[in-house]
Amino acid sequence: MNVAARIEKELAVLIGEPLSGCSRAAAMQTFGFGPTRAEFGWRGRPVVRSAYALHLQCPWRLTDADEHVVVASGDIIVPADGEYDDDFDWDSEQSWRDRVLDNLTTAWRSAAPTVTAIEADAGGGVAVSFDNGFRLEVFPNMSAPDAELWRFLRYGSDDPHFVWTADGPEEPRGG
Repeated sequence: MNVAARIEKELAVLIGEPLSGCSRAAAMQTFGFGPTRAEFGWRGRPVVRSAYALHLQCPWRLTDADEHVVVASGDIIVPADGEYDDDFDWDSEQSWRDRVLDNLTTAWRSAAPTVTAIEADAGGGVAVSFDNGFRLEVFPNMSAPDAELWRFLRYGSDDPHFVWTADGPEEPRGG
């Protein structure tokens, strides 16, 4: 099976699932899909987890039905008010990226977009299309050995994570 087909097969479970959450840890963006449930996360803190998640550590963008970029990974360096500031600390303050994603997820709470298609390429690029015309596009951009660029997780499952590195897909390991 070629690499693009393997990625599409791994992510095919997302088709028909709603986008159910967004969050970030440092610069890593997480998009959650499917039903959610409350549980305890790192350090015993309560969290709400989606059944599936994409953890993105490479460039990505979310476009609308007119193919305009609504929000992208690079927006993390812009303060939430949209005013550039050399002293802005994106790791401890709300960024433009955070603000736009918060607004979108709030707007979509009553009618979350549902995944309609997954497309992948041999370089690990992924496009997730939604029924509202939005599209999440992921662009691996590193060649350094062992650099993890994105990861697909199935929470509550023993299935191994699917990890894309600069070297291609990582061999399966525990979930």
